[in-house]
Amino acid sequence: MEDHEKRMRNLIKRVHDLGGTATDAQFWRIVISSMPPEWRSDVRSVPGSTSAEAFTYLHTLWYEKEEERREDERDTKRVKALMSAHSNTQTRNNGKPTITCHNCSKPGHIARKCWAKGGGMEGQWPKQGQANRPKTEANAQAASMDNAEVSSPMATYVLSAQSRNDKLDKSIPF
Repeated sequence: MEDHEKRMRNLIKRVHDLGGTATDAQFWRIVISSMPPEWRSDVRSVPGSTSAEAFTYLHTLWYEKEEERREDERDTKRVKALMSAHSNTQTRNNGKPTITCHNCSKPGHIARKCWAKGGGMEGQWPKQGQANRPKTEANAQAASMDNAEVSSPMATYVLSAQSRNDKLDKSIPF
């Protein structure tokens, strides 16, 4: 804003040096008209009738706009930082919160879903590790059913329903 005011004052000085005349009211109108297009709504009702009053108002308006712009920048930086921090944790943890099992002290599950000794799913090892894990009574029964010869689709259905319900309440679902 100071640069704009200097340019306007130099312009009016040159006009006077060249022998021209401009009243303060004319200068006031020139200053108001020379404002950037985004300021048009703000300068429609500039208070006062002298160029000094106009420049005082315009300086105040400029400071307010500048403070608002800085605040917007700070808010934008804060939002970007929060989004970055949030996306980093989501990427690192595949969208899951970091949890640790109280039973085996390993990350990624809770004691209710832990298959180690003392956990809620004790002995029910993940399928990809079944070949390398010791056989418990529940796993031995499941393995014998897997190895059983299935002769018909109905037998397959009954055996699958039976193995699921053995873990729940020992009843057939129909």
